[in-house]
Amino acid sequence: MIQPNEFSQEQATALPTPNDMILKWAEERPDEVYLKQIINRQFVEFTYKEVADKALKLASALEGLGAQPGDRVALVSKNCAEWFICDLAMMLGDFVSVPIFPTAGADTIQYCIEHSESKIVIAGKLDDPKATQKVLDDNPSLVSISLPYDSAAKCQHTFEQLIDTHEPSTKRPQHHDDKLMSLVYTSGTSGLPKGAMLTYGAFTWSVQRLIDHIGIQPGDRLFSYLPLAHITERVYIFGSSVMGGVVTAFPESLDTFIDDVKMHRPTLFISVPRLWTLFQQRIQDKLPQKKLNFLLKIPFINNIIKKKLADGLGLDQARVLGCGSAPVSPALLAWYESVGLHITEAWGMTESFAYSTLNYPFRADKIGTVGNAGPGIELKIAEDEEILVRGKGLFSGYYKNDIATQESFNSDGWLHTGDIGDIDSEGYLTIRGRKKDADFSSQ
Repeated sequence: MIQPNEFSQEQATALPTPNDMILKWAEERPDEVYLKQIINRQFVEFTYKEVADKALKLASALEGLGAQPGDRVALVSKNCAEWFICDLAMMLGDFVSVPIFPTAGADTIQYCIEHSESKIVIAGKLDDPKATQKVLDDNPSLVSISLPYDSAAKCQHTFEQLIDTHEPSTKRPQHHDDKLMSLVYTSGTSGLPKGAMLTYGAFTWSVQRLIDHIGIQPGDRLFSYLPLAHITERVYIFGSSVMGGVVTAFPESLDTFIDDVKMHRPTLFISVPRLWTLFQQRIQDKLPQKKLNFLLKIPFINNIIKKKLADGLGLDQARVLGCGSAPVSPALLAWYESVGLHITEAWGMTESFAYSTLNYPFRADKIGTVGNAGPGIELKIAEDEEILVRGKGLFSGYYKNDIATQESFNSDGWLHTGDIGDIDSEGYLTIRGRKKDADFSSQ
């Protein structure tokens, strides 16, 4: 496994990188809207050209603030258009991004910044800026930049002022497959967070495989709201949007979430079990299950009810619905299938770029599994029933943690997932638990 300072200057990546693609779209589709940020119940729109221009100016600004190629830049913010712009700026400027969860406490933020050796922190849209503000106040030598939101922590520089006072960078760094793109810190539920090293090659491979499998259609729309510090949103939404050239909207707030979705009406939408459960509850509060069952049995009414339910969630135009990041009840997915909403369950982890299996095209008879291996992914069950994964979209190890890195892979390059499961005759994977939680071998 590579170490971050041992990169050889090989040829460029086999696939175009996100920084390549934003420049391509800016040239080919300059005036088309790429990002849509909801502010005061209105869309604030950014074209491909505007996004590329702002990202190149921010790359210049980061260099002006002392950042050298390969330096780490931390980013703590909720999803917003500027998050995408910052991520692209780091790639265009040859810096390494360190996304931090916007809900992280001060101790976690401090640890991730120190451990990654981040030189600059970008602080953005937050529900509560206190934790971020404490870290900035405690580290006055840390260069800080605030994004243009009232909820951002107070910083030494503002995003808008830096954009206004810098010319677009003229540098075009070449990123080879093994080059470090980002340090993504795991949640740290079992100890201190570990910094997963993500390379350009593995990221672009995972995103491109996903796009090829699901397909991008004219008029597709994405909605970005799950934390971008989490690998799922980074690959499935950020990655797909920039690699596939798909317009993406961001919510205004949690309070306006459903209305925000309705404003954009995404065609591709992923969520987590907790939110799918809340959506179900919202429907059942208005339409009790007994009455719903009765109405669904009436042929003419059936389709009207299904359309109304999808419309009420803003998902009436969604052609692909997804669920991941946590175990989901098969009963919940079956309930959604009964009302005409087919939710593709997917499974992966930070270390596999969240791309391992998915139930796509959707099969109702495979609810309860997490789908089969995505194109290019190999799966197998070890003798102790642990699920092993292999493919080109795997992380390169944990930053400054060689022991954990070595424990993650076997000698043949298979990734130990820590999950226990089995694969049926059609290749569909069922997960039965975590290896560390119980002894499943006797079951």
